Amino acid sequence: VNWCLTRMHREKFSLSKKIKNGVKKAVKHIQDFEQVASDLAIENEYKYVVCGHIHQPQMVRKVNKFGTCLYLNSGDWVENLTSLEYHKGRWDLKHFNKEEYEVEIAKPQDFNEMQDLVAAITITSQKKK
Repeated sequence: VNWCLTRMHREKFSLSKKIKNGVKKAVKHIQDFEQVASDLAIENEYKYVVCGHIHQPQMVRKVNKFGTCLYLNSGDWVENLTSLEYHKGRWDLKHFNKEEYEVEIAKPQDFNEMQDLVAAITITSQKKK
């Protein structure tokens, strides 16, 4: 691209600079959003700000000269596998670890064992009735 641009007597193009500036602008917009949301919450005497659209999981105490609030962002379930949970007056940012929940898939050679297991469960639950 730059070879063509110089042949046409035009300024060279820096893709890395363009990407870096785009990221800086995005970060600035996110920080501005968090600040405005937190300032509005504090102004209205809310204890919490709960967001999720930005997809940045976090729990941060925001403070200004008028007070404080807890800024919460649930992140997202696709990329970060995060969620927020409120239980007994307390917020928690949960990080799902899919390795902890791996399900072992039965292989064809395990079919007889699985059939026996299903039969045992069926017989047990029939006896309990």
